[in-house]
Amino acid sequence: VSTIIPATYEIGEKLTAQFGTNFVTGKSGDIEAFEELPFVFSDGMDSYLAVKPSSSGMVYAYYTNSERVPSTSEFEAEYEAATYTMHFNAAGGMWNYHSGQSDSTVSGYTYLVMQLRQDTRLFTPVVIRIEKREGTGMSSYPTLTTVNLQVHAAQSGYLYWFYTDSGAKMNQAEFLAGWDSSDTALRGGGNVTNINAYNDLLNERYLANYDYVALMLKDTAGGYYTPVLFGASDTGFSEGPSVKTAGTISYKVSQAGTIYYYLSEKDTPPAADKFLAEYNAASERNSVNVKMGEAGEFRFDTAKTRFYPYMVIALRTSSGAYLRPVVLDINISTGFDVDPAIQKDGEIRFYTDTRGTVKWYYTTSSSAPDIDAFDQAFRRADSRYSGSMKVNPNSAYTIDYSLQYAAVYPYMAIMFT
Repeated sequence: VSTIIPATYEIGEKLTAQFGTNFVTGKSGDIEAFEELPFVFSDGMDSYLAVKPSSSGMVYAYYTNSERVPSTSEFEAEYEAATYTMHFNAAGGMWNYHSGQSDSTVSGYTYLVMQLRQDTRLFTPVVIRIEKREGTGMSSYPTLTTVNLQVHAAQSGYLYWFYTDSGAKMNQAEFLAGWDSSDTALRGGGNVTNINAYNDLLNERYLANYDYVALMLKDTAGGYYTPVLFGASDTGFSEGPSVKTAGTISYKVSQAGTIYYYLSEKDTPPAADKFLAEYNAASERNSVNVKMGEAGEFRFDTAKTRFYPYMVIALRTSSGAYLRPVVLDINISTGFDVDPAIQKDGEIRFYTDTRGTVKWYYTTSSSAPDIDAFDQAFRRADSRYSGSMKVNPNSAYTIDYSLQYAAVYPYMAIMFT
């Protein structure tokens, strides 16, 4: 019996050929190289290729700006001529990933062309568009109230989740490997939209036996977002917490107590019993008292996010117990290099970090609007109580406001576009 699968073959109808431990039927071209479409993701520094080959072998890939798919025989020459390439062993039937180059090195390329090789057998090449997703694809941190999981997606697509004992941070390929290997009773998912919240009832017994639930969003274009891992215990929040806009956190609590929060360099939350020590050691920290069922907001200094891009938040109940902490990425771009601030009565000064337009309007609300709400309010605002200006980076700009108007409308909403 031959142990090598030929590069091309055609097996007669109702017949099977054995090559080593592999049994094949039909034609060589009938078998796809990959069980699922490969994809590219980033950890913020390096670019990775994730593949799930139909059989074990070596994956060869090269970066290009051409979407043309070379033939099986043409691939070798194209690979050798390419500037940036990679090759790695990949196990069949499971997700594998490999770091090709740094993000900055291959930022100018649009496509990856790859070929699976098994001994002397060459599979048909596959080309994919390089489309990395940033963030989690969720508009707020997932919440778990008793057994109800709720997720607010910022993108429409499909949400995957599974129970796990590991609290280690995972990338997209590691998540898919974990989801594939989980028993069907220990995983789930469903379609999500950016309009309505996704709800799923988890199993109380599994929540008691597993420390974490891992989630990942796949959008309708096939892109995978950064997985989210959270403890399978209650956070005390029925909504959020989430970054409503730069410098503003919104929330709704299910229990009375005190929200404690601190800024951090780390994106991994401490255990509930370790939170107080981390909070006391943080240089940027604060707290706010809350009532049961209360929805509210609190603000933080956006200038600090350059050094501390994450916020760790925990609710301390009225009984004194700290519930499971959550972590938010608060380092979002506002377009301002120096946030707008009152320089003196009648004058607000700011700097921007890029060219664009700054819009503003007077308001009676102390609550920061989201982008859609700002746009609607700006369009409705009387021209006497709103304005805009073109801006460039590295220059100071001022908004001269009326003290008379401010007596009636004590707040100003400002946005860079």
